[in-house]
Amino acid sequence: MLFAIAFNTFRETIRDKILYNLIVFALIIIGSSFALPFLTVEYNHNITIEMGLNSIWFFGVVISIFLGINLISKEIDQHTIYSVISKPIPRYMFLLGKYIGLAITLAFNIIIMIILLSLVLIFTQGYVQLNLLIALLVIYLELLIIIAFSLLFSTFASSTILSTMFSFSLFLIGQFTLDIKVFGEKSEIASFTIFSKILYYILPNLGNFKINALIVNNQTITIGYIISLILYALLYISFLFSLSIIIFQRREFK
Repeated sequence: MLFAIAFNTFRETIRDKILYNLIVFALIIIGSSFALPFLTVEYNHNITIEMGLNSIWFFGVVISIFLGINLISKEIDQHTIYSVISKPIPRYMFLLGKYIGLAITLAFNIIIMIILLSLVLIFTQGYVQLNLLIALLVIYLELLIIIAFSLLFSTFASSTILSTMFSFSLFLIGQFTLDIKVFGEKSEIASFTIFSKILYYILPNLGNFKINALIVNNQTITIGYIISLILYALLYISFLFSLSIIIFQRREFK
C-alpha cells in the first residue's frame, strides 16, 4: 500500500504543469552555461559549476515548496481525501507515501539537471568533478527537509496561500538560523539570549547545507561533516513528520 501511494504521488507530480515549467526554465539556465566561454574574456570553469549548482538548488527549493504544499491540500480540494480516509489505511502511511513519492520526483528532476550540467562541463572543460556528487547529496538533504515542513504546513493550513507563505518564511529563516543565535549571544538581555538559543534548536538550520562555494573552490569537506548533515536531516525530518502525523490524525474532514 505504501508503494502504491508513493508511486501514485510520483505519477501525479511528474505530470504537474508547474513542475515542467520550472524544470524547463532550470535546464535553460544551466544550458546557457554553454555560452559563457564565448561571452567572457577571462572565463573560469568555476563560474559554470557555481551557476549550475545554484540553479539546481534554487529550482529544487521552488519545486519542493510548491509541490509539497499541494500534497494534502490538492487531495482536499479534489475531495479525493474522503475516499482515502474511508479505507483501512493508517493516516501516517498515507503521509509517508506522499512524502516518499515527492522525494522520488525531486530526485528524478535533480538527476535530469545534473546530467545536463555534466554535459556542459564536459563540453567546456573536458571532465566532471566527482565532488559534484557531494554537492548534490547535500542539496538533496536540504530539499528533503523543505519537503517535510511544506508537508507539515499542508496538513493544517486552510489554504495553499497560507501554506506557501509559511513554507517560504521558514525557508528564509532557516538560512539565517545561526545568525539568530549569534545575535542573541551578543545581546545583553538574558531572556532574549535564551529565546534565541531555543529558536536555534527548533528552527531548521539550513545554513549548514551551504557547501556549493566549498565545492567550487575544491576545498576539503570531511566525511564526518557529511555524516553530521545526514544525521541532522534524518532527525529533523523525523521531528517534522511526527508533528505532521499528530496534526493529520486529529484533523476532521467535512
